[in-house]
Amino acid sequence: MERQIHLASFKPSPDKFGVPKETQYFISSKKVTMKLKHIISTNVKLASKDDLVSSLLSIMQDTKISSIIIVDLHNHPIGIFTEFDAMKVVASSVDIINLTVKDVISSKQLFTLDEDTEIHKAFEIMQDKHLRHIIAVDHDRKIKGIATQSDFLRYLDTDILIKLKTSSDVMTKNVITITDSYTLSDAASIMLHHKISSLIVTDENNYPVGIITERDMVSYANKKTSSYTLNDVMSKPLQTIKEDEPLTLCVSLMEDLKIRRIAVVNEAGRLVGIVTRHDILKSIQSKKIEILSQSLKQKNYELEIIKKQDEELKLLDIALKSSANAVIITDIDTTIKWCNHAFEELTGYTSREIIGKRPKQLIGSGLQTKEFYEILWNTILSKKSFKGEIINKKKNGSLYNEKLTITPIIDENHEISHFVAIKEDITSIKNMQKSLIESEARFKNLFDHAPLPYQSLDEKGNIIEVNNAWLEFSGYKYHEVIGTFIGRYLTPNHLNIMKCNINELLNKGEVKHKTFEFITKNGDIKIIELNGKTSKDPITQKIYTHCLISDITEKKAMQDKMHYIAHHDILTSLPNKVFLQEQINQAIIRANRNNTKIALLIIGLDRFQDINDSFGHIIGDELLILVANYLQTTEATSNFIARLSGDEFGVLIEDIKHQEDCAIIANKLISQLNTTYVLSNNASVYLSATVGISIYPNNALNAQALLQHSDAALYLAKREERGSFRFYNNDLTKKARKSLELSSSLQKSILNDEFIVLYQPQVDVKSGKIIGAESLVRWQYNSTLINPDEFISLAEERGLISGISQFVIKQSCTDLKQFLKVASSDFKLSVNISSLELSDIGYKNNLSTLIKKYGIKPENIGIEVTETIFIKDIKEAIISLKNIKDEGFLISLDDFGTGYSSLSYLKKLPLDILKIDKSFIDGLPYENDDIQIVKTIISMAKTLGLKVLAEGVETKEQLDFLEKEGCDYYQGYYFSKPVNIQDFIKLL
Repeated sequence: MERQIHLASFKPSPDKFGVPKETQYFISSKKVTMKLKHIISTNVKLASKDDLVSSLLSIMQDTKISSIIIVDLHNHPIGIFTEFDAMKVVASSVDIINLTVKDVISSKQLFTLDEDTEIHKAFEIMQDKHLRHIIAVDHDRKIKGIATQSDFLRYLDTDILIKLKTSSDVMTKNVITITDSYTLSDAASIMLHHKISSLIVTDENNYPVGIITERDMVSYANKKTSSYTLNDVMSKPLQTIKEDEPLTLCVSLMEDLKIRRIAVVNEAGRLVGIVTRHDILKSIQSKKIEILSQSLKQKNYELEIIKKQDEELKLLDIALKSSANAVIITDIDTTIKWCNHAFEELTGYTSREIIGKRPKQLIGSGLQTKEFYEILWNTILSKKSFKGEIINKKKNGSLYNEKLTITPIIDENHEISHFVAIKEDITSIKNMQKSLIESEARFKNLFDHAPLPYQSLDEKGNIIEVNNAWLEFSGYKYHEVIGTFIGRYLTPNHLNIMKCNINELLNKGEVKHKTFEFITKNGDIKIIELNGKTSKDPITQKIYTHCLISDITEKKAMQDKMHYIAHHDILTSLPNKVFLQEQINQAIIRANRNNTKIALLIIGLDRFQDINDSFGHIIGDELLILVANYLQTTEATSNFIARLSGDEFGVLIEDIKHQEDCAIIANKLISQLNTTYVLSNNASVYLSATVGISIYPNNALNAQALLQHSDAALYLAKREERGSFRFYNNDLTKKARKSLELSSSLQKSILNDEFIVLYQPQVDVKSGKIIGAESLVRWQYNSTLINPDEFISLAEERGLISGISQFVIKQSCTDLKQFLKVASSDFKLSVNISSLELSDIGYKNNLSTLIKKYGIKPENIGIEVTETIFIKDIKEAIISLKNIKDEGFLISLDDFGTGYSSLSYLKKLPLDILKIDKSFIDGLPYENDDIQIVKTIISMAKTLGLKVLAEGVETKEQLDFLEKEGCDYYQGYYFSKPVNIQDFIKLL
């Protein structure tokens, strides 16, 4: 049988003022202290906890109220049923026919307050406790009414709102939206999950088209929500406001339209936020603090300005007195009022003799023209600064040249009150200029009549002077070249050389035997040699370069021809053995400088003598030319290729990173050279090749030894198996082949996920409890588990480490979900990343995406890096680690103390844990060196606020020592070796 609801309406009578409480203090709020009872709504609906939810929903829908107070038999409030509860009913999709109030609400939803509480105090309580409703009661806990956020907004002082600028200042920016294809039940679940009171409905272009609120939930809670889409239910059209419109307009719209929220859009009409009454109330509280804070900042700023001005005045006084230049200050009549010590030294007068006099009386020489003084006075009386040079006279009668600057001082009435004159003695400069003019005249005479072309360049390479011989050599006129860049007259290739080396060429002090290709006016290209020196102007300090030009065109052509003949094979035009040896010597220098390796491959044509004997030397030479041309068009083209002897060629390879790279190149050369060649006599000749390889510095330390050893390897290869290659060291050959095999197998294993992940427990030293684990990968290769020491470095070299890392992280996340079912919530699983992955920009995003996919929190994942991050760019490593830590991951530094530790950078790294390497733990507690190192690391870590984890703990004595010294965690065989997931769960 359906139950009947027992509702009561509560409406107190007007009080002694004769007007209802909801209006009387709105009128006289300036005279009487506002209290909670003055703003509450008295139209309150009451119900019991045994009443049906469906009945309450009907009442709320019919009366347009947001809540119903639940009372006991004595009408004392014991709970409240709100629109939020209605939303929970919709989200749950339960059958509400027999659902009662007590099945939905709890007493935690209720908050009561004495009706005499001051309104501002009640407002602060509502804000602090994040309440939507406050039930006002009297001293006997009898219900007097209810106050909502709307009631507070209506009666609080709104003057503050005017200062809140625009709607965008208070809006909630991260708005959760939904499309109209969702059901009402879906929307309720989303609102319930995010604890929000509304959802904005948008179209595919993020334009708001409607809104679904808790009140809408009330209207449809009694219906089958699964059959309604949001388009059926949502309020539309949606009330919006532009983000730059004033907040007061927003408040007025809410009041006029009786709504609780307004969407905020940009100029394009797209959604950017939402303003609710809760946002406005929150801003009122913070705005008061903001105004006080701004006022205090303004006062502090003004005090700082005054302090700064005082300091500047003191500095100005010190600067004037200690200035190296003479300074005087006069009044408007040019009577001297102040002078510094430099003026006394310049003129020979004392300050007593100077003060009160005019400059003309003291230092006037009478050598300046009347026009000079007219210009001076016209300038300074027009309130402008005058700058010029003047000849004055010292106390002893000697004349001196002076650089003069006079500046008028303007007072607050915009009138001239004083003049400041700054005087610099330039007598020595003037004398130097006179000497230079005389010297230049003598130099120009020699310059113009020199038999060789001569040029002067400024510091940018522009021509500032040439002599007659230069003009005759080039064919240009004087006015055509002055001021032009010297590179303009060079061939494009040499122009680039000039531009790249201009500073070194012009500012080094001297130019010796620099050769360039010069283009004359008629288009001839001449090879010139420059020799000269640079000089610095003593006045301007500018640098100039003066060079003689020698025409060495014919000499250079002969030298080039001789050099080519000496360094090339006449038959094939390839570099010869002499040229190859020179290149090897240069490559060795570069290899030593860059700490790299080089390799020499000698290619021998198999049974070439048989071809010569059968077809003759002319056909043999033709075949050699074909092979030479082929070598220059293969992948080896980027390397240096030479012909060494009759049937042998050399290939020099630099910057060897992997020894097996030589094997790859040798294999390609052999497979492509082993072919049938068709010659000019229509004969078909099959040819095969064998290769010998030696590596610097592994097999030889100079060019001669490298050639000998490659030749020896070639001889060995021909003896054992023609058409193959051999390294000088047979062990090296085996190693290269094994590395190639492992590399190929590793790539296949990554594609087939032929790896497993084991887990070694990490244990709290004091409690002995497992607090985490380290993921350790193993390679299942040929029915054998291979440790990472044997393949990780190979994977990094071959660019395969990312595939392995992806497998480890995915497997670790999968297993971590199982661990967390039996472990504590703060359990952490550590995974290792290499420096290559750390420098990968997308690694952090990929890591975050993976853990989200597997539902893992960052707090449960630890990232372990080794000290190899110090090898490259430590600053980039710090930035990358900080980005990872900001996501919530724990950062550990593995193998600490064994690699590239830098204490100066250690404190900058965003670390959580230092892991002490096993090599230091092995000697505990007996080896003194290990004891001191471990103590130091633990002490340093504590100072830096880091936790310490010891690796490789295998004995109780080691553990006891670590516990004594304050080590936090440990891992090692003493507790457990690395185990599979099943065994690890048993350990947990």
